[in-house]
Amino acid sequence: MFVISTVFSIGQGLDGFLVNSRRTKLGLLVLTIVSTNIGAGFFMSVAAEAYSTGISFGLVIVFLAMITCFVLAYFAPRIKTLADSGNIYTLPEFLGHSYNSRHVLLTSASIILIGYFFVAALQFVGIAAVSSVISGLDFNRILLLSGVVTILYTAI
Repeated sequence: MFVISTVFSIGQGLDGFLVNSRRTKLGLLVLTIVSTNIGAGFFMSVAAEAYSTGISFGLVIVFLAMITCFVLAYFAPRIKTLADSGNIYTLPEFLGHSYNSRHVLLTSASIILIGYFFVAALQFVGIAAVSSVISGLDFNRILLLSGVVTILYTAI
């Protein structure tokens, strides 16, 4: 991960680093979004909830994810036009620009940061739990290692 991220980030600049110079094809973009949002924590939590409440929970999650994708696809052309015209890279920047409000930008950024904090924590715990069961290594050590690797990878 470190070698790949280092090699591919050389000379890209901010636009290249954040949004691949806006050249990512739809298929790769969809796969990137799916792989970012669906990880060990997602599978463990959905499996555990489906086990305790029945298969309907898993089906509802799948259908909600599909509906979300269709709604985003509907709004994507407008979002892309606004993002390209204003050098906008993030959802909070988009919302702040759309509503012409720094308060909206900061509020949406705070909500997203808090949400991703919990999602990241869930992913780390999921990775550590699965790795601990498979390898027999200590859960806390794997949890610490997964956090360090992720932080270093992101920093690079």
